[in-house]
Amino acid sequence: MVRTWTLPLIFAGLMAAGPAFGHAKVTASTPADGAVLDTAPQDFQISFDDPVVMTRLGLVMGSMNMPVTFERKTEAAKSFTIPLPALHAGQYKVTWGALSEEDGHAMTGSLSFTVKN
Repeated sequence: MVRTWTLPLIFAGLMAAGPAFGHAKVTASTPADGAVLDTAPQDFQISFDDPVVMTRLGLVMGSMNMPVTFERKTEAAKSFTIPLPALHAGQYKVTWGALSEEDGHAMTGSLSFTVKN
């Protein structure tokens, strides 16, 4: 009797866990999280292991929001390059949002970097 319900239970568990395996993950960014730079970057690059649709990108220095021109596009890609405004010495935080192409899962993340004097 144990075999009769074991297989459907295992199948149901795998189906429920399946979407969790499909979430895209960040594989690289430039600047990297925690980077200390001698010169300010002109753009921000981010790469994922699976295609995503970027939904937002923000840049903050201290409590000041920095203007970032980000055009939301509907096509998914594995990497994005977003131009940054002229940056001065200081610590910056980048926040991003994306939708996984595979399962539509909404993802968010952040990283920080510092530009030296």
